Amino acid sequence: MRSAGRPVHELCLRRLEERGALRRESRRVLGLFPYTCFPAGAVDLAGPARDRFAGALGAGFPDRRSRLLAALASATDLDRVLLRSREHRPVRREVKRWAREIWTVHAVERAVRQDKEAASNASG
Repeated sequence: MRSAGRPVHELCLRRLEERGALRRESRRVLGLFPYTCFPAGAVDLAGPARDRFAGALGAGFPDRRSRLLAALASATDLDRVLLRSREHRPVRREVKRWAREIWTVHAVERAVRQDKEAASNASG
């Protein structure tokens, strides 16, 4: 993880913890080395998000906000989870096009790609 993103990462974890979507658990490896894990909490935040995405999809992403959110989902590879079936391939292609056209989404896509490349280079 980039050191510049660490405060944002911690903020996101803390907010998800406050909302009940994650639990913070401290553990030790071999009884010596402490680490923290974040298993899912009782609150489901993904279900309502999937429902809203499905509603926007059903309406054909009618406004700029819904297209922007769909493009962000594509930039972070969430479209593969949200649009799984083969019948959604044309929609995924269209959303990928939006991701290239909206500069903020394109910047997110580049950052995600760089992080993935850095992670694969570090492990390989």
